[in-house]
Amino acid sequence: LTSSKMLFSMISIINHLKLLEVLMKTYPSEAARNMKSWLVYFSSMVEPSYDNGNPSKAKPGQKTKYIKLIIFKILLGSILVSVGMNSNPKFLPFGDINKRTNIAPDNFEDFKFLFLNNALHTFVFYFIFGTLANIVALMLTIVGYQAKDFFRNPFLLSKSPRDFWGNRWNLTIHGILKRSYFEPVKKRFGTKCGSFVAFMVSGLFHEVLWCMAFKIAPNGFHHFGMVLKFFLMMFLLCCLPWPDQDKIKNGSWLLTLATIIPGLCVAHYFFGAFLNAELFEEVGKLFPYITLEGIQ
Repeated sequence: LTSSKMLFSMISIINHLKLLEVLMKTYPSEAARNMKSWLVYFSSMVEPSYDNGNPSKAKPGQKTKYIKLIIFKILLGSILVSVGMNSNPKFLPFGDINKRTNIAPDNFEDFKFLFLNNALHTFVFYFIFGTLANIVALMLTIVGYQAKDFFRNPFLLSKSPRDFWGNRWNLTIHGILKRSYFEPVKKRFGTKCGSFVAFMVSGLFHEVLWCMAFKIAPNGFHHFGMVLKFFLMMFLLCCLPWPDQDKIKNGSWLLTLATIIPGLCVAHYFFGAFLNAELFEEVGKLFPYITLEGIQ
């Protein structure tokens, strides 16, 4: 029950952002073309594609595509959840570094374990919400509509922090932030100011969401400001100069590693409250997993 409530609370951030879109009149013009377009857009966590003002019809083979993605992500997610559930403490297989120090490790050995724990938490989070997004996209396809991508393989194809956050990670929220905050601020104050505002608005919404969601957790509490720090660091990372991938023909995988590793190093700012509230154990139950006692 707790895991379902937590999942519902986290999905609600999209609905709240869409509500602000209505108040600010920054939603896609196609969504207001007719009642069908309006209902499809505002009822789905995955943004639909549009064609001449109407939701696009699903392409052939989309159902099969989403079914395969759902099976694949459930399989990989179940493996990672099994690792987390069989560790002691749970979801801290490389030691309780995250709980002992939510801010920074004291030495390289602690940092190594913190990084590995952060990687586990990040990928569990990704597979859970990637699976959910694919299920919603499948439902849209079943009723005849084409869904836009929610994730675009961010951990394998991203070539820069801007590519990760702008083109591959949580594209529904990215679209809302871009229309409602980035573009208006960019027109008056420039690109960096627009990006800063978009990251901070996202951070504030996550802060509020975390405070709401962790009230229903078994041991829930959240230190306000930790998630804002994470998004501030991601904004600063996006401001750094980055090599042109077209000039690095045989080493583009190095750009991917350079993009992903900094975020994993500080992911405990984002997931710290999950660990304190023992919510990885709760949300992890949404996937089948294997323990020493058998399949759960």
